[in-house]
Amino acid sequence: MKKLLLLNKIHSVLKKAYFLVSLFVLLFCQLRVKAQQNLIPDPSFENYVQCPQMPNVFNNFLLHWKDPTNCSSDYFNVCSSVFSVPNTPLGHQIPKSGSGFVGIACESYNPPNIASYGREYIQTRLTDTLKANKKYCVSFFVNLPDRIKYTTSRIGAYIGEAIPSVISCPPQPIYTPQIQNQFGSFISDTINWTKISGVYLANGTEEYLTIGNFYTPSNTDTLKFNPNSGVSGVYVYFYIDEVSVVELSVEAGRDTSICIGQSVTLGEVQNDTSFHSYYWYANGVLIDSLTNFITVSPSTNTTYILEKRLCESVYDTVVVTVNCVGIKENQIKSKTLISSYPNPANNEVNFVFNVDVEQIKIEIINILGVKQEVKATITTNGISLNTALLEAGTYICKIYQSGNLIQNEKIVIIK
Repeated sequence: MKKLLLLNKIHSVLKKAYFLVSLFVLLFCQLRVKAQQNLIPDPSFENYVQCPQMPNVFNNFLLHWKDPTNCSSDYFNVCSSVFSVPNTPLGHQIPKSGSGFVGIACESYNPPNIASYGREYIQTRLTDTLKANKKYCVSFFVNLPDRIKYTTSRIGAYIGEAIPSVISCPPQPIYTPQIQNQFGSFISDTINWTKISGVYLANGTEEYLTIGNFYTPSNTDTLKFNPNSGVSGVYVYFYIDEVSVVELSVEAGRDTSICIGQSVTLGEVQNDTSFHSYYWYANGVLIDSLTNFITVSPSTNTTYILEKRLCESVYDTVVVTVNCVGIKENQIKSKTLISSYPNPANNEVNFVFNVDVEQIKIEIINILGVKQEVKATITTNGISLNTALLEAGTYICKIYQSGNLIQNEKIVIIK
């Protein structure tokens, strides 16, 4: 009986321990993957409140999107018999993804009355406020319907800290879009979806994204694309699908030590199926692509670089040291370097040591494994490196003591 009670108690303790470990792993995975999240709550317009069966009531249809100016943006979905997909009232179009998309007028007036023009917009609240001084890749896809006579290059996205205070229709374009299709590059593809994207540096207060044409008619270029269209006047209309706001960041993992024959997994915890744009380099040589994590088993010290290509390339570096040094000995070595600052740095990085700096030598390696020439100055208790000529990016500082590599320190240079 006592043995049975003891076994039950052990089982209860193990269940609690398993629960806590599982909870920790879940939270850790969520934190690591959060950087890859699309901050648009409904990127491809799937979460509708009711199926669209009539025009001019856009704000009644979608759960996460609205028309801030109430100028009759349109919603199309396979569920509808009127605003159906792929056979819409304006022609045939397959969604970029999912079963729905929206449509907005980016220019509308009857010449010569250019002052009386119409514009439509769509707007959503981001799932999280943007982080100050962080870069984001903002993108969306557009398509020109078959039966639209005119097209333009003027369509973009405005990222703001509050809902724009434009309540009239037609609105006054008082907001400048941070993400804008190139002027003069007319949207003309009626079959495929055209991607519009750009990099945005956040100030830390932005909560909303709005898509449309933010320029006056006099600053909006138009091109007669389909002269046989029955639509009167100058009327430009686009379908929109697959909207994305993703932080430009990537994690290669933490520097680690292994023994020969052991392996270690580097990169993100979970595979990213949304962005197939990852490239792994080992000592500057491409070894893998299309995956954001790899398992490696190097036989010598190796610097791995993970490149993520989105709106622009971002990098992170991780060093795998091959040795079997005990924890106590490794801790003694790591105490050789007391601190390095500032990090991120601009023109100068300082290293403070608790040993004679005459024994210390520092090399800086870029993400491709190429040694960088920098001027080193010995200070009272350390070494100062002049980084003014280095380009912005991530670098590895290899620290040698009496000719032996004792530590790799990662620094970030900003400009």
